[in-house]
Amino acid sequence: MRKPWLAVIDDDLVVADALKLVLEDAGFSVVTAWDRASFEALLRTRGFQIAVCDVQIPGAEDGGFIRELSATLPDLPIVGMSGLGAEHGRAIALAAGAHAFVAKPARAAALYEAIAAARAVKAV
Repeated sequence: MRKPWLAVIDDDLVVADALKLVLEDAGFSVVTAWDRASFEALLRTRGFQIAVCDVQIPGAEDGGFIRELSATLPDLPIVGMSGLGAEHGRAIALAAGAHAFVAKPARAAALYEAIAAARAVKAV
């Protein structure tokens, strides 16, 4: 069975790398990006089945990058994540177009649940 491709977009490289390891253990093929330019470079080489994106990406704060992803890749399930506080981060992510949310630091089970929820929303 083919592993789904997942992009983790977070300007904190330690967080991005940790999420990559957790998600690879769960059976995803994972690449990381730290800003708009690095994600766009990855997008030129492959498509993604899911994106996990921080709400505070430099140059696109307050969900700006999630908003851009949602507009340019409308079929892509997006999980927003934030360390701003669960309710505040959730409100920003969902208003920007994320299909699910997970607070940082993300527990593996919560991350898996958010990914499943985002995929389910987009499957409808």
